Amino acid sequence: MFTEKLIAQDVDECIFNSLDKHYAMYKAVAEERNNILVPSLEEVIRLGGTHVYFGQFDWYEEMNRQNRNDEGFNRNQESIPGSLEALTFLDSQLAVYLTTRPESLKLVTKEELDKKGYPDKRVICRPPEVDFRRTTEWKTWMLAQLAKEFQTQMLMIDDSVHLHSHLNRAKLNGSKGLLDTILFAGPMTPRGNGELSWEQITHALSGDQFAA
Repeated sequence: MFTEKLIAQDVDECIFNSLDKHYAMYKAVAEERNNILVPSLEEVIRLGGTHVYFGQFDWYEEMNRQNRNDEGFNRNQESIPGSLEALTFLDSQLAVYLTTRPESLKLVTKEELDKKGYPDKRVICRPPEVDFRRTTEWKTWMLAQLAKEFQTQMLMIDDSVHLHSHLNRAKLNGSKGLLDTILFAGPMTPRGNGELSWEQITHALSGDQFAA
């Protein structure tokens, strides 16, 4: 079994799927304000994702910022299939939930995780002084702090290709405590980057394929 590292787990698009809600809301606004026919969600993802597609509109950045900080938007989201079963299985290795959600949503996030039956772990959210655009650097720093706290190596499971690449570079450069990262095949994760489904992650970790 996987015992050499502890897991830090991302939340959005790994555990909770905000994509359908995100797409439906911005589709309605774009069609009303910009008088266009928005393509299907699948096509939007093929074009680069919701941030890329809707980012062309002048209203998007402010509306997206508001939703990222809104309790209502971040409640009652659907769970990513397989996430509950996988994290329940990995309960003893799961140390924390590490999310770029703002600190103001910490209680909401914990309540939603508890309500859906996910393992009871600490939730670490992005502090107010860290800009959303610096989340990769912040998560990398936070993982180093967790490695010191737990005195073990940390394994980050996240759907971000950018973070995955950043952590792999840190590992190659000999960064202590950042010795592994798994890229989850989230709904917005570009395919072809070594991403894994929850079933594959569970199998890999139970087979100790990620041990140092």
